Amino acid sequence: MLAYGPTPPNTAKIIFQIHFVSQSELTTFVFYLILKPELLSIMKNKLGIISGFVLGIAGFLFLFKIIILDNTPPEDELAPGIVLFASIMNGFLFAFIGYQIQHYITKKRNYKV
Repeated sequence: MLAYGPTPPNTAKIIFQIHFVSQSELTTFVFYLILKPELLSIMKNKLGIISGFVLGIAGFLFLFKIIILDNTPPEDELAPGIVLFASIMNGFLFAFIGYQIQHYITKKRNYKV
């Protein structure tokens, strides 16, 4: 039966522990600890691409908000699909630039990141 009203402190602590430490979360955490070295070795090669993509999208959206949205009256309509498409294209451009920088650095230092 579902009780209404304040729950005792011990019950809240038990519910919190059961909710956040389920079997699937525990299994996921164990697999992450086992696969962590392999994931890190894969991700080191993609660091320039991923960081360039994220910085490109975030930078475009931030500048769009500062330059365009602050100067646009609320009555005007903006096409959100075009803004999203432009931010993703900017992310791809910055991902390419990040890949080129990472490739140049690894070639110059003559070791694999």
